[in-house]
Amino acid sequence: MFSLPISLEPWREKFALSLRPYLSLSGEVKLDLNLNNSKFGGYPYLPKNTEIPKDTQDNPMTLLAQINWQQTPALPDFPTKGITQFFIAQSEDFLYGIDFKKPTLQKNWRIVHYPEIEEDIENLITDFSFLPNDRDLYERTPFQFQNSIAKNARGMAIQIEFELKYSPVLSRDYEFAWHINAGKEFFWSKLFDNNSEKGYQILKEYDRLYPPFGHKIGGYAGFTQDDWRTYTKNADLAKIPKKNPWLLLLQIQSDSLFQWGDCGIANFFIRKQDLLALNFAKVRYHWDCV
Repeated sequence: MFSLPISLEPWREKFALSLRPYLSLSGEVKLDLNLNNSKFGGYPYLPKNTEIPKDTQDNPMTLLAQINWQQTPALPDFPTKGITQFFIAQSEDFLYGIDFKKPTLQKNWRIVHYPEIEEDIENLITDFSFLPNDRDLYERTPFQFQNSIAKNARGMAIQIEFELKYSPVLSRDYEFAWHINAGKEFFWSKLFDNNSEKGYQILKEYDRLYPPFGHKIGGYAGFTQDDWRTYTKNADLAKIPKKNPWLLLLQIQSDSLFQWGDCGIANFFIRKQDLLALNFAKVRYHWDCV
């Protein structure tokens, strides 16, 4: 059983059919995490025959997130082993590596996936003195935790903890229309005889129960503005979720640890078939803010 606003009880069966698992991510700032740990920031897992991806200025990118799939609860369609890394360029334009016109172009951001993990530290790079001081580095990224520990500390990161949860479709996810209204746009006010105020209050109550925010993997995506997937060239919304859909690979929200523009949300999306094939070359990077 899951909670719903009383006014939405007539649609309970539809909401129940939309229930989907996801991983809720939380963490705290720590020093000297193991190189293969799941983390936000810090030093990456880096075998000696590889190097940190570089941006268009030939500068090493910053590790935004690292997911060790052996440390996560099992999630359908997602890996069960290996490490996936998310890198972004350090920037003074506050775009954090994104190209809004070419959101799948991994030019100033990069996804790196290691299907197997090297456990012998002798085979890993451990000297990261070539990277900028953490405090200077994080002033040019979305990270906001540089003041939480010593100014000159190096290697600080947010150790990620995972919790498996379930949620019905979120109000700002494009699949809401498909699940609740057969693929047609869903107007909350029309549920209540075009009473826009009542519709807005029910929407707020639903968002309180199932907020579109949070750090997560899988499940439904949150946005501060609109879901870009709504504006697809395929006009038949009812068929979209059945065809190789975009899955939420990672979501990072603004909070005490991150700041995306004016309190925004960042998402990385991947086609289901690409995820199953462990092909991260066509991931779509998106973030928006209020």
